[in-house]
Amino acid sequence: MTDARTIAVANQKGGVAKTTTVASLAAALAELGQRVLVVDLDPQACLTFSLGLDPETVELSVHDVLLGRVAASMAIQSTVDGPDLLPATIELAGCEAMLLTRTGREYTLRLALEEVRPSYDVILLDCAPSTTTTTSYASIRRRPWDY
Repeated sequence: MTDARTIAVANQKGGVAKTTTVASLAAALAELGQRVLVVDLDPQACLTFSLGLDPETVELSVHDVLLGRVAASMAIQSTVDGPDLLPATIELAGCEAMLLTRTGREYTLRLALEEVRPSYDVILLDCAPSTTTTTSYASIRRRPWDY
């Protein structure tokens, strides 16, 4: 097993094709035989929707994973296009407030993905169109050479 390369797609402006970039890149990498995980870090859940899931029917999401309610592997879902998805729901919007007082919160996403990292070649993070703490979690590296 390999150690996945993590790529965060972030921009504080909306409408600049972050989600489209992640979905297209994920589909292309999966088509090339790469094991791909996409993580929707936007409470609008556009990536989740574009990969065929209705965010309103998602039972376990990245919100539950970040709060430590479930392991990432329990919330990950397969998609028709090939990559696996850690979906988002509107509940993610309240996640930042819940994590605000948690020591080491900036490592929450990195630590949550540790258990599934060996199962993938690439992990793509689709960030929200703002400079939120969730977006900053996406930029925290495991090691200086991760990105």
